[in-house]
Formats: sequence, structure tokens, C-alpha cells
Amino acid sequence: MRTTIFAPRFGDAAQQESYYQWLNGFPEESKRRIDEIDQIPEHDPSHIRLATRYGKEDTFVASLNDEIVGLIKDRRNPDESIVAKATEKLKDLRAAINRVLTEFRA
Repeated sequence: MRTTIFAPRFGDAAQQESYYQWLNGFPEESKRRIDEIDQIPEHDPSHIRLATRYGKEDTFVASLNDEIVGLIKDRRNPDESIVAKATEKLKDLRAAINRVLTEFRA
């Protein structure tokens, strides 16, 4: 049975920092897997295949995948305010991932 680790949901001003804190709490092995996924360009099908494979093995990667998929789905909503919020959250999540991986690689 897979345990879900929920992404934080806070106000816009704190979103990037909350994503950072959430991701920074992931185990080192999960960060290594995210780093490996991040090395593959997002438009490359291998990126999605590896993220899916690791998501089946690692509940932390699965929770990140779930957050990303949820935000991508929100961007398809006909309500422009939801699309704008999802787009901003994706940018905040990307910035937090970059920050965590920069520290992880150091």
C-alpha cells in the first residue's frame, strides 16, 4: 500500500518556500532519484518514464509526481484564474526543485 505524502498548500507569498521545505524533507535517496529525473529534458519521453518508474518505488517521488500532474490538470481548466494559479505554482515548484537539487549536488 502506497503512503501519500501531501504537498503543502499555503498562500501565494509562501508557496515557493513551502515547496522547498517540503522537498528538502525528502530522504537523500528520493532526492537522488529526482536529480536523475531532472537530468533528462522535460520534453523527452524518458523523463516521464523514469519519473513514473521511480514513483512506483518511492512514495516521495510519487507525491511529487502527483503534485505536478495535479497542477498540469489545473492548467487545462476553463477558469483563467485557476490556470494562472497553477502556472505560478508550477514555477514555484520548479524553483524549489532547482534549489533543493543545487544543495543536494553541492
